[in-house]
Amino acid sequence: MVCNTRYILFEGPIFVFVLFQTSYKHSGLNHIQVVEIELDDGRYKGMPFVLRRGETWIKNNDSDFYLDFNTKVTKKSKDTGDAGKGTAKDFLERIADLEEDAQRSFMHRFNIAADLVDQARDAGLLGIVGLFVWIRFMSTRQLIWNKNYNVKPREISQAQDRFTDDLENMYKSYPQYREILRMLLSAVGRGGEGDVGQRIRDEILVIQRNNDCKGGIMEEWHQKLHNNTSPDDVVICQAIIDYIKSDFDINVYWDTLNKNGITKERLLSYDRAIHSEPKFRSDQKEGLLRDLGNYMRSLKAVHSGADLESAIATCMGYKSEGEGFMVGVQINPVNGLSSGFPDLLQFVLDHVEDKSAEPLLEGLLEARVELRPLLTGSSERLKDLIFLDIALDSTFRTAVERSYEELNDAAPEKIMYFISLVLENLALSTDDNEDILYCLK
Repeated sequence: MVCNTRYILFEGPIFVFVLFQTSYKHSGLNHIQVVEIELDDGRYKGMPFVLRRGETWIKNNDSDFYLDFNTKVTKKSKDTGDAGKGTAKDFLERIADLEEDAQRSFMHRFNIAADLVDQARDAGLLGIVGLFVWIRFMSTRQLIWNKNYNVKPREISQAQDRFTDDLENMYKSYPQYREILRMLLSAVGRGGEGDVGQRIRDEILVIQRNNDCKGGIMEEWHQKLHNNTSPDDVVICQAIIDYIKSDFDINVYWDTLNKNGITKERLLSYDRAIHSEPKFRSDQKEGLLRDLGNYMRSLKAVHSGADLESAIATCMGYKSEGEGFMVGVQINPVNGLSSGFPDLLQFVLDHVEDKSAEPLLEGLLEARVELRPLLTGSSERLKDLIFLDIALDSTFRTAVERSYEELNDAAPEKIMYFISLVLENLALSTDDNEDILYCLK
């Protein structure tokens, strides 16, 4: 193909007559041919041309082709018709619209999430995945937890309980979504009826009074707990306990906080900021360790669905006495568990810190296998059983990670046995587990 160009026009009345001929070159793209003409003067207005193939002249009807240099080249915007394809786009936009309101407090976020459950279900698997991603962002502190809004702990736990109840009902009615719903529940935490949340508010006051620690960090933390309790409070409580156990080594306090993603800046960022470091007397040690250890149960009952001790206590039942204005809490055992199940769970608790992980892993799997039929039915208090299974699974993974060093010099038979245990645990957490079961045969 040849391009014959007869003249090039300048802007204005003057034009230059030019006649030249050039051949097209192959571009390497689908047999397309191109010709490149470099113009070193920006005043050129246009270029008429015709094409020739062999002896055949190709024109634009009876006229020359004309290339207008003044035509502005505009980038065609990318077609966004498929934007969001593979996602529940409308549902995700709804979540984004509500995020500003959800940032006010956990109460707002959980109530909004509960309101969205039906919409997520109607959007199918992609809708439930979208809800999970949103809640997962929250649990990993990627979203704002509280903004200029004070809310009582019992109001948070009630909203959380409402949300997890809705997820539990979907888990019962839509077995095809159970795997993702299980992940969603693990990111939320259990929640609880009003008395469970109220206990967080009341118990810290009793701890302060009984241990003569009404100022400093305990007062600042008390203000945060009363107005904006969150999963961070579990970490703060553990950091104070570790500090006391270390004979008041302040470095231990900060190590526990930092390992769990809480910095000094984060403590100061709360609406009710924590400025002070812990500072206690030696005669306060015994009482604080006892009372803070008990308080951890109340915190974990609301915020830590995957905590093993809390999950076991909820399923086996426990009672916390009231004291003065502090409400009492009584959690009854879950019905339908075998008579030997409490002993099995106690075995797990007794061996959870063992250096040799093998007996613990076997006990954890045995407990999960026994739970399996209850999780696939419509058991009473199914939510508590799901959280127990999540906690057993989490403890299993932690124990396996802890045993890596033990396996460095292990015989191949032992390594293969550990792999079989890991596969069995994975099969218990996976709905479509046929391939995993084949690997175990």
